[in-house]
Amino acid sequence: MTQKLDEDLLVGQIVTISPFAILILLWIPFDYLVDPLHFETFLVLRFICALVIFGGRVAFIRTGKQAVHYRKFALLIYLSLMLTILPMCIMTSEKYPYYVGFSTLFFGASVLFIWPLRYFLIPMLLSGLLVGIAEWNAVTDPKIAATGIFLMVNVCALSGLASWLTYQGYLRNGALLNQLENLSNTDRLTGIANRRYFDHKLQNELTRASRNGSTTAVLLLDIDYFKNYNDHYGHQQGDECLRRVSDCLRKAISREPDFVARYGGEEFVVVLPNSDVSGAESVVKRIIDGLSELRIPHAQSSVAPFVTVSIGVACRKATSAQDMVALADSALYKAKQGGRNSFVVA
Repeated sequence: MTQKLDEDLLVGQIVTISPFAILILLWIPFDYLVDPLHFETFLVLRFICALVIFGGRVAFIRTGKQAVHYRKFALLIYLSLMLTILPMCIMTSEKYPYYVGFSTLFFGASVLFIWPLRYFLIPMLLSGLLVGIAEWNAVTDPKIAATGIFLMVNVCALSGLASWLTYQGYLRNGALLNQLENLSNTDRLTGIANRRYFDHKLQNELTRASRNGSTTAVLLLDIDYFKNYNDHYGHQQGDECLRRVSDCLRKAISREPDFVARYGGEEFVVVLPNSDVSGAESVVKRIIDGLSELRIPHAQSSVAPFVTVSIGVACRKATSAQDMVALADSALYKAKQGGRNSFVVA
C-alpha cells in the first residue's frame, strides 16, 4: 500500500510541476507586452514565485508525509501567485490583465479551500463580482484586452491543476484512512471485527437502544475444549478452526445492525441490536445447527466428536456495556458448568 502511494505521488510530481513551470513562463512575454517599463521587476517576481513553489514542494517531499501535504502545497501555489500578481496590479498602469488574473486566482482558491466547509457561495459570488467589474471596466485596447483574457485562461489552468492536485490528495488520504480504520477494527486471523471495534460499537448500540427503549442481546461464545483441540491438532489447524467458526457465526446473523467480533482467544461475541430473547435464541439455534453441519472433527472433546460451543446470552434494556458483557459471561459460565455444548440466558 505504501509503495503504491509513493508511485502515485511520483506521478503527481511529474504531472503537476511541469505544467506549473510552463504556465509561469508563459506569463513572461505578456509582462513585457503589457508594461515594458517594469518588465525586469516582473521577471524577478516570476522567478521568485517559481522558486517558492518548487522549494516548497521539495520541503514537503522531505517530510516523508507527502500525502497529507497536497492541500498545503496547493495553498502555497495560490498564495505565491497572488503575492506575485498583487505588486503588478499596483505598479503597472494597465491593471486589467493582472486584476483579472488576481480575481480568478481568488475565485479558484475560494472554491477549493472553502467548499469542503460548505460556505463557498459568498467567496464565489465575491470573486465573480470582482471579475465582472474588471470586465466592465476593461480598456478598449484590443491588445490589452486579449492579454487579460489569455492571462485569465492561464490562471484558470493553474487553478485547475492545483484543484486536481488537492483532490487527488483527498482521494489518497481518504482511501488510506479507510484502509487503516478497517485494519484497526478487524481481527487479522478471522477477518471479523476485533475486540476494539466490539467495545466501541456495543456502547453505541446500547446508547441508541436507551433512546429507543429497545432491548439489545449479546451472545458470548466459547469453543468447547479448544486447548485440547490445539494440543491434539496443532496451532495451524487451530487457527483454521477459528476461521471456520467465525464464518459460521457470520452466516448465522441475518440483519444489517447485527455483528460478530472476536472477543479474545477462542471466545467470540455476537451483538443483536433491537432484539428480544426469542430473537437471540433463534440466532443461537442457527449457530448450533451450523456447527453441527460443519462437523469439524474434535477427538479430544468430551461432549461431542466435533467442535461445539457454549453460549451465554444477555438480553436487556438500557445498561452499560460492561454490565451486558458481565451478564453474558455469567451465563456462559453456567453453560460450561452445565456440561457445555449448550446455552444459558441470563
